Amino acid sequence: MKRRLFIVGCMAAAIGRVAEGAPASNPYAYVYLSRDKDAGWVNLDTAAGYRAFQWLLRDITTGSVGNPPKELGYILSWMQANFRIWGHDVPIVITSGLRLHSTNNATEGAARDSLHLPDRFGVFRAVDIKTPGIPGEYSGRLASMAKLGGVGFYGDTGHTHIDNGRIRYWRKLPRIAQ
Repeated sequence: MKRRLFIVGCMAAAIGRVAEGAPASNPYAYVYLSRDKDAGWVNLDTAAGYRAFQWLLRDITTGSVGNPPKELGYILSWMQANFRIWGHDVPIVITSGLRLHSTNNATEGAARDSLHLPDRFGVFRAVDIKTPGIPGEYSGRLASMAKLGGVGFYGDTGHTHIDNGRIRYWRKLPRIAQ
């Protein structure tokens, strides 16, 4: 998907949201996502919105687009809604989504059986995020409250890993200078 198609998809999702006037039947269908120069509202329950979601979670190294479960987006939307309740109107910044085997192998510290890897249908089940102005520790704790999958706390980079696999938690602490 090209950048232009992404922008058109975001605009269509936003226009559809305004035109409807009523709240969506799924309160977690909308999430504001950002990755590199691409940013915008995504309606996960529309075809255009889901395509935008796929594009934002693509393998940046290869340009490959996979099939993330909508549940990942719903978790991100739920987190964003909670941030807003506490006065933090921030985008969810995607740092990693789909990783093909070549990208995963080149990623330092990546698990060989990572949920970022696609299955034979292109489905992958993990996303790494950052939330500007909000510590990764807080984002991770919030994600863990959802109890919808695994959460990794990465204190060294400030990003949070979220997946919809089995419920589990892990932490990578920052390196201490000696």
